[in-house]
Order: sequence, then structure tokens, then C-alpha cells
Amino acid sequence: MGNKKGWTAFKEEIPNLDKKYLLTNNLEAKGARGQMSHVWLAYPMLNTGPAFHGEWIAFDNCDHKISCLTHWLEVPELMGN
Repeated sequence: MGNKKGWTAFKEEIPNLDKKYLLTNNLEAKGARGQMSHVWLAYPMLNTGPAFHGEWIAFDNCDHKISCLTHWLEVPELMGN
């Protein structure tokens, strides 16, 4: 699942929804030190409500909703989660 070399767009492939992945809603976002930001470790979900038109979402450890997810990355060490 995934290209094992980098980020996969949700439009290209749907990950196994029973596993955690690194998720992002902005591949270009960088923090003050130039490192990638807008990255979460979470379970992806497809929001199928009528107002959301298939938006990919997740929830962080504090149950904050993360919206507009665009890409996921498989992390081999976590695949047993």
C-alpha cells in the first residue's frame, strides 16, 4: 500500500483505514526551522456527510478535527498498530 518512497495522495490511493499514518493537508508547509509542518500521526477517515463531499479528515490525540487532508505516508514501524 502506498509507494513506500513518499507521500501518496488520497485521490491516487485510499489507505487501510484501520491503521495510523502520517497525514498532511499541505505538503509545502514549513516551520520556522524549515522542517515540514502540518503533519499528524492519526487514523484517516472519509467524511461522507452531505456538506463535505468526501473530505478526508482525522482527529488528533486531543480530539481536534484535522480537515482537508490531501496526502498520507506509510510508516513501516507503525504498521503493526
